[in-house]
Amino acid sequence: MIRRLRRLLRENSPKRDALGLTVSNLIAQAITFSAIPLLTRLFGPADYGIAAIFVAIVLTLSAVLSGRFEFAIPIAESDQRAAVLCLISSTVVVTLTFLIGSSIIYWRSGIEVLLEAPGLAPWLLLIPIALLFVGGYGIANYWATRKSSYGKIGIARISESGVTAVTQISLGLVGVFGAGGLVLGRLIGSSVGTAILLIKTIKEVIALIAKTPDLFAEVKSVLIEYRHLPKYALQTGLLNSISSSASILLLSHMLGVAAAGFFGLAQRILMTPIMALTGAIWQVGHGRMGQLDGRERVILVRKLHRWSCYAFAFPLLAVSIFSEVAVAIFGEKWADLESILPWFGVMVYFNAVSNTTSYWVAFGRYRAEMITNVLLFSLRLTALLLGAQFGVLAAIGSYATVSIIAYLSINVFWGIKTNSLMLFGKNYAGATLLSVVLLIPVQVASRLGMEFGLLVFLLCAAAYYTFYLQKILSVNATSQE
Repeated sequence: MIRRLRRLLRENSPKRDALGLTVSNLIAQAITFSAIPLLTRLFGPADYGIAAIFVAIVLTLSAVLSGRFEFAIPIAESDQRAAVLCLISSTVVVTLTFLIGSSIIYWRSGIEVLLEAPGLAPWLLLIPIALLFVGGYGIANYWATRKSSYGKIGIARISESGVTAVTQISLGLVGVFGAGGLVLGRLIGSSVGTAILLIKTIKEVIALIAKTPDLFAEVKSVLIEYRHLPKYALQTGLLNSISSSASILLLSHMLGVAAAGFFGLAQRILMTPIMALTGAIWQVGHGRMGQLDGRERVILVRKLHRWSCYAFAFPLLAVSIFSEVAVAIFGEKWADLESILPWFGVMVYFNAVSNTTSYWVAFGRYRAEMITNVLLFSLRLTALLLGAQFGVLAAIGSYATVSIIAYLSINVFWGIKTNSLMLFGKNYAGATLLSVVLLIPVQVASRLGMEFGLLVFLLCAAAYYTFYLQKILSVNATSQE
């Protein structure tokens, strides 16, 4: 296995890129996660609720910031056209940030009242700055993907996580800003990550734009070629963001800001790190799609499905089974997490696998993506509204159940699309069975004491990922994998 790993690190392949970016994300998320037990003792559910609402608003609005033109940057036919896409995206980002940000600032008091979130209004003044950071990061991130600058992306993410954690802990210890400590910490960390990627991107893009003989004609040509992106990708991106963020906003409105805090922390513990990892895998796959023909794209989707099934099954099933340790880790104020995390663990697993194998833009399935996101949004919203009638846990449980069914359905679609349905089923079954077998001794050991259970868990995790590395490092993969 060591020889194969060395060979992988030397060759130019999606495996090496995905592994390198995944390792960077693991480090970044390890930094984030290691800070959470301290942060949950410095900030309560209401504080996390304010921060979760702020992030939800930013992520929802960021879906429309650039017109989704940045999606085409990695797959544009030339660097010059990709640079023009960066210029178009940047122009849209600045324009919409001014328009949307001004509206948010003007209506900030009404938003605070609507969401039942006392103390939110002052922090909404930072929305325009946050939108600029998110928009700039997205453009620079896709440009770095095109240039295969995965090392730079990894450095940016690790730096962002480190600065965010240190800043939030420092502000929490000072205790002056309250929930704003979480908001400011995230914003400062985001600024660092964005700057690392954006400085080099600006230099390269300006150099290419300067060499364009007829910039107006080139911009017009690019807009015509990718005219479908704003029409479909913008709608689906907004719907996808709303379907994820609306849950926090609705929970705050119906059940109070603390309910949004529980949901937000569960997202932070599970969904945020796992989605960062799946985003790394998807990002590499999306960058490679532009270099492959139809058959090679199908083979890549099959490989990514296998990698993601085995990558995420063990830790997420472990979270679902051993959620009773939540109080010991996060503190007494967060006891309800024991009931919330099992739902989230299963939901995030199917979400992760679905995300890494869904390439709507590369396969030209714009309309299918839009319809899928409309249905997902509608089902989630309905489940949340009905569940909220019976309390926080029922609302989150209903939301998670509907999401699980939806993500499985999306994976079935891609299994049929790539003629890989049986293979996808085998991947799910193999990863789940192996995880369950290795978690049985952990459960037995935990009855003898938490320390002994943790030791056995670490040994089983090492065995699991040794098997996983051997599986993904296989160089004799065929189209049947």
